[in-house]
Amino acid sequence: MTRCHKLLPLLVLVGASLAPFAVAQDNIVLPVDPPANVDNPRVGNAFMDRDATILDNLAKSNDHARMLQALDAAGLESALRAMGPLTVFAPTDSAFMSYDAADDLLKEENRGKLANLLRYHVVAGSYDRATLDALIDEGSDGVAILNTVLGKKISVRRSVRDYTVTDVTNNTATITVADVYQSNGVLHVVDAVLMPEDR
Repeated sequence: MTRCHKLLPLLVLVGASLAPFAVAQDNIVLPVDPPANVDNPRVGNAFMDRDATILDNLAKSNDHARMLQALDAAGLESALRAMGPLTVFAPTDSAFMSYDAADDLLKEENRGKLANLLRYHVVAGSYDRATLDALIDEGSDGVAILNTVLGKKISVRRSVRDYTVTDVTNNTATITVADVYQSNGVLHVVDAVLMPEDR
């Protein structure tokens, strides 16, 4: 059974004018509750606790130090702890290292651009593989179109072996670890940084 849940607005603003995760839609459809008899996959060689938040679990991963650094620099850490449900497509450290603008975005003057980049990896609602499959099967082109909290779309496709996520610049990332359930949503690990606009 699916449930509708309205995301609560976060009262704390990031910087002078940046709300952490502005939500494009009012009602969020949640997927079927995750199976209780299936353990979460490990992420970054670490156990992922279903009762912990997205931020707390990311902090345990050995593969997401760069993402945590970016969230801290953008002032978005508290949003991933306080808000939900959210689906996060989390690039690994190696993905950030391959993104040549990553270090530049960590500079104070680029805080807004960094926050937008991170918001582009977040979707309001919990979209596990079962929910993505349903959207893909419903779609005319076999694609699930998701609205990120930045207000720009990403596309999810399914192949025999993989799920891929394509950004608005036609850059594609592969989901390497899927369906990591959190107390405030679901996490998918991706092997590339998604870009909301051409550099």
